[in-house]
Order: sequence, then C-alpha cells, then structure tokens
Amino acid sequence: MARLDGELKSKWRFDKQVVMGLIAAFYIGFSFTVCMVIGGQIPQIQASNPGLQSLIYGAFGFPLGLFMICVCWVLSWFANLAGSIIMANIVYAAWIFHGREEFTVHLAEHKVAYPFSVCLMKGVLANWLVNLAIWI
Repeated sequence: MARLDGELKSKWRFDKQVVMGLIAAFYIGFSFTVCMVIGGQIPQIQASNPGLQSLIYGAFGFPLGLFMICVCWVLSWFANLAGSIIMANIVYAAWIFHGREEFTVHLAEHKVAYPFSVCLMKGVLANWLVNLAIWI
C-alpha cells in the first residue's frame, strides 16, 4: 500500500509538489508555534519541573506537524523551505512572541551551542524516531 501511494505521489505535477511542500512547511510552522506558545510559555513549570515542561513542549509540537505532513506528504524540499520561511514571517508579523522572546532565544542559543558531532547524532536519533513513528 505504501509503495502504491509513493508511486502515485511520484507522478504529481511539479506545481502540485510545490504547493504540497508549502503546505507541509505551514503545518510544521504551525505545530512549532503551538509548541512554543503552550510549552515555551510556562516558566513556572520549567523552573520547578523541567521534565514536565519538556514533555508538554514535545507533546504539542512535533507530533502534530508530523501527523499533518504524513497526511499530505511532501516531495519538494525547496517548497518546504519556502513555506517555513513564509510561516516564520507570518508568526513574526503577528507578534505572537512579542514581549515573550526569552524562551525562544534561549532555545535557539541552546540548539546552536552543541558541536557538529553532537548535532549529527541528535539528528540521526531524531530521524530514527520520525521513521519509526511513520512506520508504526
């Protein structure tokens, strides 16, 4: 069944692939925004129970975006990149994090502080879990 679905999607016209890539990026951007609004804006829980904060943060973000992408699927990486840039600009223009940038900046600084080898291994493990989630 998955093979047939993949064959069908490989025959999509280029413009449909681009549109689906944009939509997939919007889904990831939306789920990340939900993740940041719900999980990133609870400093009391983060201070007293960082594990619970990470659970809440993770439960609302990535699974939602992954589910939405699996439903619509994507074949175009560039369209996904373009969609994520558009979504980031929409979130920025909407002032969703205006005055509450502390956690977002902290998260970004934390993510770029690792050496390349650590980032690579985290990426391998994360993609392993992504593929496991899709396979299940």
